[in-house]
Amino acid sequence: MKPQAVFQADKNLPKRHAGVVQFEATEREYQDIALLVERQSQLREFIVQEMLALEPNSRKRAALTKKLFPGILYQTLHRRVPLAPFDTTSVLLSWCTEQKSIKRLSKEQARAIVDGINATTPEWQAQKNLARFDEIENFFKVTNVRVHPQAVITFENDEGKADWITKKVHSPIIVLRNNTMPVRFNRLEPFEKDDTEHQWLKAYKPLVEGSSLVYKDQDLVS
Repeated sequence: MKPQAVFQADKNLPKRHAGVVQFEATEREYQDIALLVERQSQLREFIVQEMLALEPNSRKRAALTKKLFPGILYQTLHRRVPLAPFDTTSVLLSWCTEQKSIKRLSKEQARAIVDGINATTPEWQAQKNLARFDEIENFFKVTNVRVHPQAVITFENDEGKADWITKKVHSPIIVLRNNTMPVRFNRLEPFEKDDTEHQWLKAYKPLVEGSSLVYKDQDLVS
């Protein structure tokens, strides 16, 4: 599978196509295909690492990608062929609206960010920003995650029990089954914005007001 082409678009965003492509295959045939998918993923990762080494600057790297691979976005080089587990029974599509993610930072990484903020703030504010720093052991950075479609894939595991995985959706999910019975599938409904605050964020407090730095408030952790 080639990386998603850019085509002609007003925005430089990777395109996504939600759906299912189903084929009949034996488990042996599935394993052979899975090996090819893994090999292709390794080659794509090799290209990504070579591009990073060749051009560390993200903007220049995007321009280089456009020159070397016309019509392809750099972001799509990370995509894996969306192969579902063998004998998948259902593929249910929905929108992932968790627009915040939390990344743990070391104390040194957090301090570097605070020092950068303090370099452009008054002395009294800088002292306030550092007031609780030594009392906190867990530091995190909140980042925004773009809303995207996802698939919950249900299948039978090696123990014969129902299991499931979640995949980001960028291309139709490839399903291989040992029979022609169609998998259970639902179409992706139009996205409707949900402004409800996610409860898990309430366990975090801002370390520096107005920044992305937070720490876990143990009083709010159940």
